[in-house]
Amino acid sequence: MDFRLPESPHFRNVVAILMGLMVSAAVVGTVEMLGHAVYPTPAELDLGNAEELGAFLATSPALFLMFVVCGWFLGIFCGCFVAGVLGGLQGVVCAMVTGLVHASMVILLLMQLPTPMWFRMAGVLVLVPGGWMGWRFSDRLLAYWQTLERESPSPGEK
Repeated sequence: MDFRLPESPHFRNVVAILMGLMVSAAVVGTVEMLGHAVYPTPAELDLGNAEELGAFLATSPALFLMFVVCGWFLGIFCGCFVAGVLGGLQGVVCAMVTGLVHASMVILLLMQLPTPMWFRMAGVLVLVPGGWMGWRFSDRLLAYWQTLERESPSPGEK
C-alpha cells in the first residue's frame, strides 16, 4: 500500500505541522512518564493547587526535573524532525511552526508554575538547539533520499 499526501502544499504543511505537534506531545509525555516511574509523585499532592505544586517542585530532586527538560528537548527534536520530513520542500517552515508552538507551550508552562531558576533556564535553552537539530536531521534525510532517487535507475532503463 502506497500512501502519499495530496500534492497541495497547504494541506501538506498543515498535516506536517499537526503530525509534528502530535509526535512532540507523545514524546514529552513518554519521557515525563518515565520520570514519574523513577520518582513517583506523592498521592496526596493536589496538582490543581499552585502553592502545593510549587512546594513540591522546589523540593524535588534535580534528576526528576531533568526528566522534564529532557522530555522538552526530545519532544521538540522529534516534532521538528517529523514536520520537516513530512513538509518536504517546505520542511523548514513546518519545522519552525512546530518548534514555535512547542516553545510557546513550554514558556507558558514555565510562567505559570513556580519552578527553580535553573529549571527555567535549562528548559528555555534546550528548545532552540533541539528544534534546529530536528529540522537539520530531517533536511539531511530528505537530501539523502533525493540522491538515492537520482542514482536509482528508472524501471525502463534496466
